[in-house]
Amino acid sequence: MLKKICKAVTLIMCIGLLVGCGGPLRLQSFKTELSAEEHINNIISRTEEKYSEQLEEGTITAFQVYTLWSFKEKPEYFLVEFDGNFDKTNIDGQGFEGGGYAFLIGYIADDQYYMYYYYPRNTKSPFREQGFENDKKYYGYTTMAVKNDGTMVCIGNMGNTKDKSGATLSNSRQNYLATHDYRLPCTLY
Repeated sequence: MLKKICKAVTLIMCIGLLVGCGGPLRLQSFKTELSAEEHINNIISRTEEKYSEQLEEGTITAFQVYTLWSFKEKPEYFLVEFDGNFDKTNIDGQGFEGGGYAFLIGYIADDQYYMYYYYPRNTKSPFREQGFENDKKYYGYTTMAVKNDGTMVCIGNMGNTKDKSGATLSNSRQNYLATHDYRLPCTLY
């Protein structure tokens, strides 16, 4: 009887630790008071401020900011596409070597903006490269997608997951990709 009680108490303590300390399944949902347009305006202002020197000297000649929607239709991520005269110029500690474009992806958490991925070397985002600038853009856990006739199609992947370009994303996969895992370390944008 004592062994059963000890096992039960140990099991309850383990479950309590996992739940209380953020177990592997703990994902925080996206929260914001702002609209997608308000986020875009804030990110434009931050980009102009952050890269004011490069914009003034002409290293960055233009940039575009886009909302990247989670697969649950929330404006959870953002994309900044840069154009410029990048010739061994350092931006955010990254060296450009002769490239004319670059991009970064960030996410929004409690109305703060964080840099998630940064691609500095003559790289266009898959959205720009494949002509989806005017389409609604989706992103989640390194997977970039657009809707094609109501079906979510992967157009690029920035990491090591099983979503290949051109693959249809199932509804169950979309639900998995819909919420950002805020436990990943990121830099404030």
